[in-house]
Formats: sequence, structure tokens, C-alpha cells
Amino acid sequence: MAERPLLILPQLGPPLRRIPSGGFPREHLRLPSRAEQALRFSDKFESMLEAFVAETPDGTSPENILVLETAGKVEDFKAAVNRIPGLTWLAEIDLDEIESDDIFFERPKIGVRFFKDIVAEVGAKESKEIQKSLVQHSLIDEDGYLAEDFQTSDISAAIPAEFEGYTESIIEKILNKKKKPFAGRMYLSLSNRQALDQVKTLFDAAQKGESPPQLTRTWKNLFSHLYNVRYWDFEDRVRDTGVLDYWQAELNLKRGTASTISFEIELSFSNDTATRSARQSIIEQLVNDEGGSIVAVCLIPEIRFHALKVELPTDSIERVLAKDYGALFRGGGVFLFRPAAQCCSEQFPEGSITEIGEFKRPDADPVIALFDGVPLANHALLADFLVIDDPDSFTEDFEPNEFHHGTAMASLLCHGEIDDGAPPLARKIYVRPILKPEDLSNRLERVPNDVFFEDLLERAVRRMFVGDEDEPPSAPTVKIINLSVADPDRVFHHTLGPTARLLDWLSYKYGVLFCVSAGNILGDLNLEMEGEEFKALSDEDKVALTFKTLNSSRRNRRIFSPAEAINVISVGALHDDMSPSSLLRNRVDILPESILPSPVSPVGHGLRSSIKPEILFPGGRQFYQYKGDGVYGISDLPQAPGQKVAGAAVNAGEINRILYTRGTSNATALASRSAGLIYDALEKLFSELKEDFPEGNIAPLLKTLLVHGASWGDASKMISSLLELSGHEKKKEIARFLGYGIPDIQKSLECTMNRATAIGFGSIEEGQRHEFRYPLPPSLSGMDIWRRLTITLAWFSPIAADNRKYRRAALAFDPKGLDNKIGGGRSEAQWQQVKNGTIQHEIIEGKKVVAYLRGDGDALIIPVQCREDAGTLDVAIPYGIAASLEVKEEVDIPIYEEVRDAIEISLREKIAERIL
Repeated sequence: MAERPLLILPQLGPPLRRIPSGGFPREHLRLPSRAEQALRFSDKFESMLEAFVAETPDGTSPENILVLETAGKVEDFKAAVNRIPGLTWLAEIDLDEIESDDIFFERPKIGVRFFKDIVAEVGAKESKEIQKSLVQHSLIDEDGYLAEDFQTSDISAAIPAEFEGYTESIIEKILNKKKKPFAGRMYLSLSNRQALDQVKTLFDAAQKGESPPQLTRTWKNLFSHLYNVRYWDFEDRVRDTGVLDYWQAELNLKRGTASTISFEIELSFSNDTATRSARQSIIEQLVNDEGGSIVAVCLIPEIRFHALKVELPTDSIERVLAKDYGALFRGGGVFLFRPAAQCCSEQFPEGSITEIGEFKRPDADPVIALFDGVPLANHALLADFLVIDDPDSFTEDFEPNEFHHGTAMASLLCHGEIDDGAPPLARKIYVRPILKPEDLSNRLERVPNDVFFEDLLERAVRRMFVGDEDEPPSAPTVKIINLSVADPDRVFHHTLGPTARLLDWLSYKYGVLFCVSAGNILGDLNLEMEGEEFKALSDEDKVALTFKTLNSSRRNRRIFSPAEAINVISVGALHDDMSPSSLLRNRVDILPESILPSPVSPVGHGLRSSIKPEILFPGGRQFYQYKGDGVYGISDLPQAPGQKVAGAAVNAGEINRILYTRGTSNATALASRSAGLIYDALEKLFSELKEDFPEGNIAPLLKTLLVHGASWGDASKMISSLLELSGHEKKKEIARFLGYGIPDIQKSLECTMNRATAIGFGSIEEGQRHEFRYPLPPSLSGMDIWRRLTITLAWFSPIAADNRKYRRAALAFDPKGLDNKIGGGRSEAQWQQVKNGTIQHEIIEGKKVVAYLRGDGDALIIPVQCREDAGTLDVAIPYGIAASLEVKEEVDIPIYEEVRDAIEISLREKIAERIL
């Protein structure tokens, strides 16, 4: 056991009631009148009704997806939809950038300093006088917001005489602010003609001021906010899915051949079995009409996923790209077209033969699973480490020299970077192959063409924890699943893909932590500078040029699916490794700075602007080669720099080949390895304390501790300077690149004299509050020294796949008040953003002198609260929490001993209370 092991954070008493937050901010949108809405939409509803094809003999009509777009947000609309026969709720999607106009605009707040500096002569005092006059003329309401309806002449008349010369500038400032885009929402429902007719009837009644029974307050609210009404069309079905680029690339390869192009069709989901079957039959017939075939079908109701993998002739796709859409591509039951899963490994170069020494082989059951390609099981670095479970016989599809990606990932899991010289894991690794080489031309390991990735993953996880048919679970001891694969054709935009939804559901259902690669951006970079000129730059100038180039294209550098999943830990790559220095030859280090993300690492954010990827681990220094015209491409040589790993055999019988690799796959494997080390430390801790091992909370605790030691460090200052960041969005922009930062795993394994880390855990229900007591060390009272408090909370949330909020359980602690107790302030990630996912990581630091007395004032009370976020929450949510207090190493204060002693006293007092 460590000299100073982690401490157990005492929980105070039974659960309490959650303290409600301050509520939601008021809406300040200018909305149209009833007459304006009637003018805009009455005819449109009529034309949409006429667009429905003829009714079927049973008096119904084919279905279409009805889209109702709103300016602003209408809550709880699902219940209102379900009141209309024939209208079936599908989903709601946030709209970020709706352009304002004279009918819809967000009323700007006109504060007392609003007009400051519009011209040199207008300062704070003059701005206040102008604003006051606008208030007096009722052009600004009591909350400081611009009136809904105004004329520029009204503003001119309200400007004090002494400022009449600035009238044009004042009006321009107001109108420019009024043009700011605003947020809205898109509501999707399946509708037949009868349902749409009922919606139009309700709309007409609302505009006339009538109140029939079905015209609920929610429908009235929606009609007043209605921005657009239309049908879901082909452009919606391909938007942000990447399928158009995928079809074009496939067509370029296969045009004029007898080859087919495979892709996925996601259907509008129905809870009704008969409806699903009928919808699927219609699509199958349409595929056959196009001369295509069905490859596979996937149905996972828990994530509302029903899809077909199909193959169509190239001429069918060519017609679509020419905007000649057949019935299949206009079908009302189709939700999205997606590329076939392209999770595949990169090309691996040959390594070199090396001498491999002796080391202890593991004998304990696995807690880490590797979902990847098949590793070279008898490699000298991997023999006796792996438990390979291959029920689909993927191994048979590998040639002896093709065990690439799985071998490298297994090597990193078992040994870390070989150049680091760290001891190997003491546990075996469970391996489930999910990739295999199929393409005869490049033989890259990839998800097989004839299965759904989602189906393969669901079967693999179920087999581990439940078993197949009469077989027992294959790996029930596993708590961490390493998924070092990502799909470059499925980039996260606004909504979660099916694979991400699946990982979230599996995480919660089985209590297992997925560590997922954020993906690799492998395309060329145009630095717009010739090779020799770039080499002549200083390292600082190289970093500045490269990083600004990466930032300018960040929209095209977002995380790959399934890294957007909310319950997983998504991992990005640092431009760093443990390898020795190496000759550059014709290679170029375009980003010579080890504390910044690798040039191949994607950037965030995640769903609802949550922190993604959460952490960065070293992914190897990725060098580039100059290709001409200012363009630089990736160098994939097997020599250093990079991360030294086990390699596939080149010749028969080789078991000692190594090479250097790079990327977020490597970083993810190192993160999973670290989670395994944390598991071992926790197991020893609870054994030494003779406490029951918290089996149901262990995965959330691993998630907590994997992030707990993370911080931005000097990288935040560097990024802020490089991008000239300022203002309230600064922290969000830094988090886009760094997430929560670079973890110091040693902080999560043990304490020091100057740092005390205590962990807690529990299961919390909706509306409850759990309180934990972290004692403050007496020696810190009244001291003028820097100190840092870090608190991390993590959980797995059940999901609501048809709700835009998606996350059903929102847990949080409120650090407000804790900053005053330790004499510091919140630093690093933005306080609103850290509450948008399933891990809240807060850092408070400072050196303000704070004195406290024995009693209530000598402890931090950390409240964990739970509320429902998306739909009803009727289950208890397991969570883990960690809190650390530290001072600088040179400060001679026994933080650990004083916190430990106070915790022990608190526990003894608690036991005594129970006895009494």
C-alpha cells in the first residue's frame, strides 16, 4: 500500500432534499402577432396538406416527418404532440444560429455603458444619460431590454439634444446588436394527412383567439414562436452525416464498374412492432426497386435505433448526387442516410527486431477489455497477458503479418510506452476482436462490411456481462473497455450518433467505463510557407503558425463518433512521448511544444457544449513531411519520435518486433491503462481498510479519479496568447483544445505530505442531496500561501434518446462558498460548461488569508445534488467524488496528516452516534 493512501470522504447523515437552483432566465425575443403568424403560415399549411399523396383504401395516408421550427424554446412539447391522433413524436434538435429579421429578433440588453465609445466623445457618463432617456421614452423596459416594436424615428426623438449629433451612431449600434443570431429548436414528428389537418385546425383557432380543448397552452406557445413549418426532406437526411462526401468518394472509385456502394439507412423509430415492420418492408421494397440489396438490419429499441445496411448500384448513387431523387431518397419513413461504418486502423509500417528482457507475467482476472483488432498473442511482450475471446472467428481473416493495431494497443495497455520502463500491469487483458482486414487492396483492419458496428458492440458487451444463450459471462470482472477506434466519416455536429447513444446506454446498464479515442485528423495541413522558410523559423514561431492554422480550420477538426457519448471518457492526444531524440531527416516537427494537443488530435465541444474530449494523454510526437506549395503531410515512419510498442511479425515466427506509433488511439490506451492502475490502488485501499469494495460505484470512481488530477497548466496561457483570447468565452475556447487538461495520475493513486485526496461515493435519487465533509487542516488557517482545492464528480446517466437534453440524470456540486473557505477563486474550465456532461471537475486556487476556528468553520461541506434533466428519473444514480487540497511542495505543512486525523475523528464520532 502507498505510504500515504487515498482517504475516504465522510458522508454526513441521511440524504437531504435538493436545494433548487434559481430557475431559468427569461426569454427576450420579439415574437410576431397572431395576424402576422396567420399571414405567414395559413397558406403554407394548406400547400403542405395538398402535398400528401392520395389516401390509402383504409382512409389513412402515407407518413411524412413534420418539422416545426421555433424561435426560442418550447418546453414539454412531446406531451402536446401525443395528444394529436396520427402525430408521433420523434425528436427535438437545437438550432444555434437563426438569423434575425424584423419579425423575429432577440431584444438586446441596453445597459448604462452600452453606448460608451461609439464615438470618441461618448464616455461612460454620456452613455448613461442616453440610456436613461431611452428608458424614459419606454424604448427600454424595466429589465433593461429593448422594446419589441420601435421605429428608428422613435429613437431619434428620444436622444437628448446635446447628443443629436451622434444619432446615426446610436441607432447603428442598436440595430447591429438587434441583428445578432438567436437560438431556437426543431421539433420532429411523424404525421399523416389527418394529423397535419388537425395541427392546421389548432393553428387557425390560435390565430383567431379561440380555445378548443386540444389547443393546450403548449400548442399556443409553439404557434406564437413558430419560425418555419415544413417536411423533413433529402437535405435534412444527409445534413452533417458525411454521407454525400462518402458517396462521392465511393463513386470516384467504382464508377463504371459492377461494384456496389454500401451505406446505412436509419429509419424513423417507432415503439410499435407492427409499425416498425411495415416501415422496414417499405424501405426494403424501395431498395429492391433501385436494384440494390439488404446487407444487415439493426434494431436496438433502448437507443431508438432501427436501421438497414444496404448496397446500391453506382448509377443509383450517381443519380442522387445529380439531385435526381428516387422514391427511396424521398421516403417519409427515412430519418437519416449515413456512411457505412468506417472505423478502421491506419497503415502500419514495419518495425525492427529488438531484444526483450524478462518481466513478471500477470495472473489476476482482467479489469480492462480491449475492443480492437486481433493482437499477436505470442509476442514476447504479450504472451500470457491476453485472454482473447473471438466468437466471430475474426482471427481466421488475418494473415500472420497483419496483427497490427490490436498488437500496438495491447502493448500500450500492458506496458505503457516501452521507453518509459514502467512495470507491466498485474492483470490480464480481455480482448474481443471487432476489426478485421477485408479489402484485398489495402488490408486495413476495419469493422466488417456485413454487420452494424452498433450490433457488434452490443453483442460483445452483453457477452461479457450476461453471456450468450447458455454460456456464462465471458468477462464479468471488467470495469474498463478500451475503444481506440473512431469513424472519420461520422463527425460530431449537434446530435449524438447511434454508436455514441449505444455506449451511453451500455455504460449505465452494465456499470462499465468506456475510454474512447477522439479520432485522428490525418489530412494534409496548408501552412502556406515553403519548407526551408518554415525550418528557419524559431520554435515559438513554428508553434504560433501551426496552432493558428489548426484553429482556423477547427470546424473541420471536430471529434469523431462515438467520442461524443456523454458517459464515456473521450481522450485526445498530446504532442508528447517518452522516446529519445531522433534525427529529423526529411521530417518536420511543425508543433515543437509538448504541452499542446497533437496536430492530429480533434477538438471539442460535445453535446450542449459539454467538455470534450475530457482529457489529453501523450499520443506521440507526430512529425510531417513537406509536400510542396506550403502543404505538409503526415510522416508515418516507424522510428522515433513516437511511442514504442510491440509490432506485428514481418517474417514467420517473429515475436520480438517493435516500432514507434502515434495518435489518439495510443493516448486512449494509456488512459485505460491508468484507469486499471487506479482500480488496483482502490482494491488495495479497501482491503487494507477492511471495508467492503464498492462494486456498484467502482466504474464512476474510476472515471472520477482518471480526471481528478487533470489541469491546464501552462498550456492555457500559451493558447490564450496564441489566439489572443479574452472575455467570457475565453475559457470555453481553451477547453475546446484542452478539455479538463492533462491528468497527473499519481495524484489519483496516492497522496503526499502537501496534498490530501479523499474519495466518496453513493447512489442518489432525484431530488436528493448528499453532503460530504472535507476537514480543513488547522495549520493552513491564517496562512498567506497558495493553495488549491480540486473537486471531481462523475456518474453514468440513463438516457432519453428522443429528448434534446438526452441526459436523464443531472448531478452537480456547488463550489460557491467553498472558494471563500479556502481563500481562492474558480480557475480553468467555465463553471456553466462543467455541468453539461456527466463529469464535473472544478479547481479553486488562491492565497487569500483565511482564518477558521474548530467546529463548523474548519471543514468544507460538499453537497452532491441530483435532478432530472430529460424526462422522468425513477432510478438511483451511482456516482463517485474526489476532493484534494494541496499546497506547494516546498511549504512545510503536514496537510495529509491533519486531514487524515480529522477524518478519523469524524468517523469515530459517527460510529459513536450510531451506537447511542
